[in-house]
Amino acid sequence: MKIKYFIIIILLALVCAQQEQLVMRDFKVNGAIDALIDDYSENLYLVQLDLLNDSLYNLALNALPQLELFAGPASYHRIVNSNDYSRISSEITSDYLILIDEDYTPPENRIYWTETLQGNQYYSTSGETSNSCMCINGPDCVVVGYNDSWYNPFDYYGEVTWNFTPPPFDEVVEARVYIAGSQCDDLPLWSETNMSVKNNSCNWGDFQVTLSIDNTVNGPYIIPDNLLNQIWCDGGLQPVVGSEDNYNVDWMQIELYYSCETLPPPTNMEASNGEYCDYVHLSWDEVNEAQQYTLYRDGSFVTYFDSSMMEYSDYFSSLNITHEYCLTSTGDCGESESICVFGSRKNPPQSTGYVNASNDNPNQILVIWEETSNTSFYNLYRDGFLLSVLQVDNLEYVDTFVDPEIDYEYCIESVNDCGDSEWNCNVGSLASGYIGDVNLDQVIDILDVIIVLNFVLEQDIPTEDEIWLSDINFDNDINILDIVQLVNMILL
Repeated sequence: MKIKYFIIIILLALVCAQQEQLVMRDFKVNGAIDALIDDYSENLYLVQLDLLNDSLYNLALNALPQLELFAGPASYHRIVNSNDYSRISSEITSDYLILIDEDYTPPENRIYWTETLQGNQYYSTSGETSNSCMCINGPDCVVVGYNDSWYNPFDYYGEVTWNFTPPPFDEVVEARVYIAGSQCDDLPLWSETNMSVKNNSCNWGDFQVTLSIDNTVNGPYIIPDNLLNQIWCDGGLQPVVGSEDNYNVDWMQIELYYSCETLPPPTNMEASNGEYCDYVHLSWDEVNEAQQYTLYRDGSFVTYFDSSMMEYSDYFSSLNITHEYCLTSTGDCGESESICVFGSRKNPPQSTGYVNASNDNPNQILVIWEETSNTSFYNLYRDGFLLSVLQVDNLEYVDTFVDPEIDYEYCIESVNDCGDSEWNCNVGSLASGYIGDVNLDQVIDILDVIIVLNFVLEQDIPTEDEIWLSDINFDNDINILDIVQLVNMILL
């Protein structure tokens, strides 16, 4: 009979223990990992304290009261100096005090990445689990080691795994794990809830900690350096929680500090300068492991290229502009620095800056103009009609097929294989004069004789037009005979 009553009492106790106490989502933080550290220049140790019961917990607190062991019996990671390590190691044996890193340096100047998954965002489960929030208020939990039967005093083991896919990296410098949860029953008191991270073979890894039974944010737990290359199950980082105590997981979080070197930019990039009329041609050498290339023109994005492409013709380049082209390569770790070159299209020539058509010669009109660069030949137009095509080294034209008292408009057009320039024009005409009227005053008189006499006496040098006006007898020489004939013209 006594045995019967004893069993009933035990069952009643189990029923009471199974009463769910909902916990609001205000989880107690288990303490700062660097609570003891003021000076990071010291030689620091990273340790794991497996304080699995009240006795171990109290020993640690007595040795170092400032450890901030707020979660009660559980596993803790703490950073300590050499003095603190000596004090704690004198109280806690190596079975429960694990030296993770005897030369710990916090990660600096590294890329930071973090991700949080809710409890029900798990990757896989095994054993007894439930998607309910058994003792935590909220809809997105998971219960590990699930059993809420009042009539069954036994615990049933379960496991839940979460999968985190990290960004691409060259090296992980530090990995930290946090988990928020609470144990939903207290019996039996000797059972534990453990967390580990799967190894490269997707089995439970060498890293393991014990979680607090209270509603606590456990962690951060820092993965030992020697395991950082052994925690990638199928390329992901997979923490796993195993329990037989209805452990309610609210969320799981991973933090990574890592390095990821970008690829070098492409090399031997070249751009055409004034070679093609319709485009600028670009080329470069391949970058190993590049996934794509990105082209920028004058600081603005142009296009992406597949990694197999190593040349491009830019038909959207502008005339009369030298563009700066910059190219980057992109790999797993992002976009590289850029390599830049200058390139331009071959443009139609500019209009000549100067055109002059003479009006001081009585028998011809001389047209001259200023040279233009990037020109293959010149077109000369008179009154809108093509008069002549002139080679690029010829910068003048003599027009003898002209009539007096008519103004002619002469226009120069510069031409190359990309097009032609605008016209630049000037008006020319024959000089208004006749033989003997050397000073072009419309009268043949003694003034003209004096001018011709100065030419004969070599007191003055005549211009080409003055030679023509002074050669009265048309013998191609200015002499006394011309003076005699000019005087006769005056006396008549």
